[in-house]
Amino acid sequence: MRILCLLTSAFPFGTGEEFIREELEHVEGFDQVIVCALGARQGDVQTIEVPQGVRVIAPLGSGVTPIAGMRLICLRGEVLREIAGIIWAGRFVGQRLRALASLMRRVWQASDAVGQLCSLVVAAQPDTVVLYSYWFYGEAYCALLAKDRVTRSSSASVHVVSRAHRFDLYEEHSAYGYLPFRSYLLNHVDAVFPCSSHGARYLQLRYPAFARKIRPAFLGVAGDSTWDLSVRREASGVCLPSVVGHQVACAWRPSGRPFHVVSCSSLTPVKRVSLLAEAIGRLTFQVQWTHLGSGPEEMAIRKIVSTFPDNATAILSGQVSNEDVRSFYRETAVDVFVNVSASEGIPVSIMEALASGVPVLATDAGGSMEAVRPSVDGYLLPVDASADVVAEAIAKIHSLDSEAYAALSEGARAAWASKFDANRNYAEFFEMLAALD
Repeated sequence: MRILCLLTSAFPFGTGEEFIREELEHVEGFDQVIVCALGARQGDVQTIEVPQGVRVIAPLGSGVTPIAGMRLICLRGEVLREIAGIIWAGRFVGQRLRALASLMRRVWQASDAVGQLCSLVVAAQPDTVVLYSYWFYGEAYCALLAKDRVTRSSSASVHVVSRAHRFDLYEEHSAYGYLPFRSYLLNHVDAVFPCSSHGARYLQLRYPAFARKIRPAFLGVAGDSTWDLSVRREASGVCLPSVVGHQVACAWRPSGRPFHVVSCSSLTPVKRVSLLAEAIGRLTFQVQWTHLGSGPEEMAIRKIVSTFPDNATAILSGQVSNEDVRSFYRETAVDVFVNVSASEGIPVSIMEALASGVPVLATDAGGSMEAVRPSVDGYLLPVDASADVVAEAIAKIHSLDSEAYAALSEGARAAWASKFDANRNYAEFFEMLAALD
């Protein structure tokens, strides 16, 4: 028997990891699949439906006493070594110690879920267990704790693998340039799969002793199977890729419709959506901006929107599900997708736009360069782009003739098909995991 255990932050509870569901739909090669939401708490409600047959460990609250929690934090060898390393480095000692304590507090709070997971796995008497951490952070550390417990209580072959994305990968973008347990995690996991080639190279160069364990594994999104790359022209001069049954995404210059700019992300400082809002306000043609997503910067962005000139309008849609995003692209004419983040892995939101044939403007952050190829499916912007530079790039897309725009649209769809097709990417990923024995 082969068991796959997926350790998440909160999925399928709450919001923020909805894209994991699509990946779960492609799991093959395992007899049981268990999802363990380490950050969920007692009383949380499951908000995302999982595929049939997937078992979810419901949060029951930590069963660990404060004394046991302190022992976990203070007495484990790797924790003591991490503390010593922070002190020896001599930089931001107090801040980094607090960051380490915060992580260990999360591990302590997740101990009940880890215990449930281990009990289920041991009771099933499997031959092989793959503990798959979605984040290369506290979840990966908990996966190693689970491996220790399962190995002590069963004869199963146990493997630990982890994805890595952005905040859990790029140390210089974390608070005080510190992510806990980097060397410890890399030494003890079987493999790490950054979501971009850029991320894989970054980790390999930073930790060359573990380079053989590191390889990229792209995420993916579903595409509309009825998409037709042929471009049809209509008497009105509209040029658009066609989809059976409706016209979507890339309707180009229909009379009476403003140029439609779309963005999709959390409204947090690293996403710099306020910068995009400032850029929209500087455009001189008729433009509508739609943002999909919510977050703590919403009020500040609404304040910028209130200063828009008459030619610009904005819709802040709030939190939307992945399925709603797909429906949005199927049913709405979108001219360009814009991402101006300061730091990224490869955003799923860019993949969704490419799958719908929407050209992309994105800052050259993290692995975005692997999705956006200048003059092929969009354009890259400097990471430190100003609002004026972003506005000029949007105006450049607006000024394209029908043939040039159609080429970008076709390039976008081709980029999705070659790199970010969920069916192919996840089938290959789980084939790799199932081969572990």
